[in-house]
Amino acid sequence: MLLKLTNTKIKENFPDLTFEINNKDSSITIPAKIKEIGELVIVDDKTELTVYIGSLTHCHFDCYEEYYSESQKQEYIVESVIEFLIDLFNNEIVVWNDNESSGGFYYIEGNEAEQDTPLEDPLDYPKVEKYTWSECL
Repeated sequence: MLLKLTNTKIKENFPDLTFEINNKDSSITIPAKIKEIGELVIVDDKTELTVYIGSLTHCHFDCYEEYYSESQKQEYIVESVIEFLIDLFNNEIVVWNDNESSGGFYYIEGNEAEQDTPLEDPLDYPKVEKYTWSECL
């Protein structure tokens, strides 16, 4: 059900976006804007959606509101993914990876103390690569 609702919401919010639905894998694949970031894959894990940003990182979208109905939880999860995609496609999110074991993302205008940022000292993380959806940083 999450996959079907996600498909509908992507079409509503991004009418010009090209993407593929794979019902067998319960996933949606969005081609990369730049090759370095890789394609974006949204996987329906039945109770949550997982968004993979190439091989750089991934994030989970779930709903822990115990008083929500099942349909309210699904709507909440999908809307959270859509808000994330809007921010990502508007280059408001930096995706990073150190090519060893760590990766993540953070909002450019966000509070750094609350985000998944790499260490600021380049000597600590000399191999960190950073991207927005449409450019290498």
